[in-house]
Amino acid sequence: MTITVEQLSAYYDRELAPDEHQAVEAHLPQCPDCEITLRRWQALSRAVATAAPSRPRPRRLLFVILAGVIALLVVGCGVAVATGLFSEVFKIGNLSAAASRPVTLEQARVANLPIPRSDQLPGGWKVDQVQMTMTPTWRSVDVHYRRPGSRGMGITVYSHDITVNPVSERRETITVSEVPVEIGYGRGDSATARFTFSESTVIIRFFTSEVDANGIRALVAAWMEQAR
Repeated sequence: MTITVEQLSAYYDRELAPDEHQAVEAHLPQCPDCEITLRRWQALSRAVATAAPSRPRPRRLLFVILAGVIALLVVGCGVAVATGLFSEVFKIGNLSAAASRPVTLEQARVANLPIPRSDQLPGGWKVDQVQMTMTPTWRSVDVHYRRPGSRGMGITVYSHDITVNPVSERRETITVSEVPVEIGYGRGDSATARFTFSESTVIIRFFTSEVDANGIRALVAAWMEQAR
């Protein structure tokens, strides 16, 4: 099932008909991108309220605009709310957004971030698409992986100039090659693994039904080995 930006926004605002609402509800545990986008909208809503609480604003319009270009937003205090691609740069109060573009894994090396040399990772994961964001103050590279029969996996690496903290309902920390890795569990079987490597933050978005604890350890170890 494919969910449009408008449907996701209407679901967030509880404006869908009951049958459409149920369809989106059933889709969410199967789609990490939609789940993450919803969480980022919630965080963005709190950020906007904090940035200018006295000014009324059309929340739905703001979210449709942001989701429509699928943005990476940065709150003025320096906390990043990551959600995807951007087609232009603009500012809303203390919020700013930066451009992103599709590139190859090799082209993404211009960002000078720790990304792997190979387009494959343990477990049969192969690069599907790559997005790079470059601003005067920070950089990020987002790599989406696929394997037959999977729902996909995403790995994003951010420069040290930006703080990224994924929303999760429960967290635990494991260690891979003496590097602490924070595992965050969301709704259903969606999860993230966050660690710091070469002063950059790396976040893996995955499904626990497709990647178990040993799989995450292997992915983190391979990423660090290939990115050296």
